[in-house]
Amino acid sequence: METAEETRAELERLFEAFKAVLVQGWVGGVKAAAAYCIDAQRVLTRTGVLGLRTNPHRGGMMSLRKTWQHPVLSDMSLAWLRYIDWQGVAMLECKWEPKANRCWLIEINSRYWGYLHLDLFSGVDVPRIQVDALLGYPQDETPTQKLGVRCRHTLPSDIGHLSSKLQDHEVGLGEKAATVARFGLDFLGPRLHSDLMFPGDRKLYWLQLRQSLQTLEPKSD
Repeated sequence: METAEETRAELERLFEAFKAVLVQGWVGGVKAAAAYCIDAQRVLTRTGVLGLRTNPHRGGMMSLRKTWQHPVLSDMSLAWLRYIDWQGVAMLECKWEPKANRCWLIEINSRYWGYLHLDLFSGVDVPRIQVDALLGYPQDETPTQKLGVRCRHTLPSDIGHLSSKLQDHEVGLGEKAATVARFGLDFLGPRLHSDLMFPGDRKLYWLQLRQSLQTLEPKSD
C-alpha cells in the first residue's frame, strides 16, 4: 500500500473480519535487539546485539552481528516486559536510528533468539542460567556481557547478504567489490566467531552446512 487512502480502505476491509489489526511501517536505521531471561521478577540475564549485515542487504535477518548495549533500548525494552509482567526468555527486536538515537519496536520473540551463540561467545550462557534457576540454583549476580564480540551466520545468511548485494542493480561496482573483499577477509579474522561452531559442540555447524548445501542441489523431475 503506497498511500493513506489505500491503507484506510484495506483497514476497513480487514476490520470486517478481525477485531484488531497490527500495522507496521518502514523506518530507517539498523537492526538491534535486547534479550532477557526473567524469573520471578528477577533479571537473570540481559544481553544486547547490533546488526552489522542483513540478509537481504536492504533489510532482513542479521547475518553478522556484535554484542552491544544501548541504554535507551535496554531500559525501554525492560520497561515493556515489566509492564506485561513477563516471565521467562524474550528478545525484543528493534530498528535503531543512530542520528536520532531512537529505537522502534518490531516484535517480541517469546523464545530463544537466533543469535544465541553470540551470547554464548560473549560469556552469557542463557539456557544454563535459566535451567539453574528452575532447579532452585539461581546465580548471585547477573552476568556481564563482553561487548564487541562478533559472530556471523555464514551459510545461508551471510552468503545471502553477499548474493543480494551482487544482484542489486542500484549498488555500484565499487561497493560490490568492497563487499566481496570484506566477505573473503572475514574468513581470515581470528576474532570473528561462527554460529553453531561453538567449542565442544561443532557438529551442529556441519549438519546445518550439509542441509544448506542439499537445498542448493537441482531437483530431479
